[in-house]
Amino acid sequence: MQKYLINSTTKPASFCSLFVDDYYTHTIYSGEVGTNGQADTQEFDSDEERFQNEEKLIEEKIKQGYTLLKDNDVLRGKWFENLRLRLFHAFKQDMLAKYPVQAYKSIQLHRFDANFALGLGVNSEGEEHEYLDADTAWYEEVRLTAIYKQLENIPDTEYDQEDGCEYAIEFERNEWPVNEEDCYELECFLTNVVLASVFLSLKEDPDLNGYLMNIEVVNITSEDRKLGLFSSHFQIPGFGPYTDTNVDNHIKSNVVNAFIQDEQIQQIVLGLWGDKANEMAAAFLKRLKQ
Repeated sequence: MQKYLINSTTKPASFCSLFVDDYYTHTIYSGEVGTNGQADTQEFDSDEERFQNEEKLIEEKIKQGYTLLKDNDVLRGKWFENLRLRLFHAFKQDMLAKYPVQAYKSIQLHRFDANFALGLGVNSEGEEHEYLDADTAWYEEVRLTAIYKQLENIPDTEYDQEDGCEYAIEFERNEWPVNEEDCYELECFLTNVVLASVFLSLKEDPDLNGYLMNIEVVNITSEDRKLGLFSSHFQIPGFGPYTDTNVDNHIKSNVVNAFIQDEQIQQIVLGLWGDKANEMAAAFLKRLKQ
């Protein structure tokens, strides 16, 4: 179980995340948004005592100005940061729980549908990845169509008075991304950047230094799309590249402002959204290979 609280009234914004490790322990991460935070693991005599402590913590944080995020909450401009934070802690917990401490040479961070997987390999060819626990399938967090519907009040259904019933309607917007296909491709592109950012944070975490200090190969994929330029990494066999990535700069800015708060990440995403990476985007990709 995972619970997240964010306080946007502070400068910079702060977060508190709660991970239940087992019946008798939980770990609290807290700090400034954009950092990994400090960890505090607490043990209890029973699951009831642990639960009561969690309820008290949440109540105190709400009084301090924090907001408890639910899976379907959408905070405009913070999609990237919220997903990155949750994935960082989920992958870290998974690594510490499932893998022995040793210097691995390859890592896979993979997304399929709304599930995420981690794989560590002792050689550069890589190993099989294993999905995170089932309760970390984040449909509402990942699906950009669902987020656009909430941000712009786009309905799922419409009522037909003649038939006397409701019918599902196709997702459609006036500017790019205009339909579900556009959102899906954008979703894969942005999720790969999230996963790359998560890896860099994991690599810098002192608790994981024994795992990641010798990584030679980083494999990041969303569905079958690999991290890279938006105009080149959606090569569909027999069909060529995805054709609707050539949108104007105004629309690109609207997209990054809708989902990303961090200005540096915004520039990295814009730098990858073209035929050639800009200096900041190229430096970001280079860091994955160092």
